[in-house]
Amino acid sequence: IRVGAEPHSLVFDPSGTRAWVTCSAQERVDVVRTSDYSVVRSLRIQAEGPRGITFSNGAAWCVPLLSGNNTAPRGTLADPNDVRTVERVVGPGLVPLPDRDLFRVLPGAQPTLDRIDPGATQTGLGTILFDVVARPGTNELWIPNTDALNSERTGERDFVDGQVVRNRITIADATGAAPRIVDLDALAPAGAKCAQPTGLDFDPVRPRAYVCSYGSDLVTVLDVSSS
Repeated sequence: IRVGAEPHSLVFDPSGTRAWVTCSAQERVDVVRTSDYSVVRSLRIQAEGPRGITFSNGAAWCVPLLSGNNTAPRGTLADPNDVRTVERVVGPGLVPLPDRDLFRVLPGAQPTLDRIDPGATQTGLGTILFDVVARPGTNELWIPNTDALNSERTGERDFVDGQVVRNRITIADATGAAPRIVDLDALAPAGAKCAQPTGLDFDPVRPRAYVCSYGSDLVTVLDVSSS
């Protein structure tokens, strides 16, 4: 099946009539009709590098790898292009990087009618979004990510222990409820860090989530019995 460049992830709808494939290099999701293995529709994702995709609450949900965090480069008064800091966008003349983090793909009556629901796009979930995983039996969408500290600290001296990002899980909701943040740095025991949480899955028997820490040699285990 020939799809867009750099296919990264795919998910099927429950009926098996179509599969959605994230095509990272072309910033789109291709809809594959499984009855004849043909790409019947390509859906533009207005973000850089769509990768993770899952299915929950009657729709597919897609995250891009790279997202903005409502910051913008700030130059000097003499030269706006002489960028010295990155700041929250609060004043006139500052244009933020796009901050579109979670996209909803609505299945149509036929795969050829699938579409992006722009009103369901969620923002503020993180800066680099590695994946999205639906938690079984819930409307929760777990997104392992790092969130840049560039708006809070500038210059190497200001970064505590050289840490330039927060390592997190953002728990979004497929019904549109407010997201929750799991701060992996705050939960980590002394001497351990869940650096670059890139992938996760849920224990099918026990209330546990396992998170891969790509920037280390660790797998973090979260007790989700009370979440």
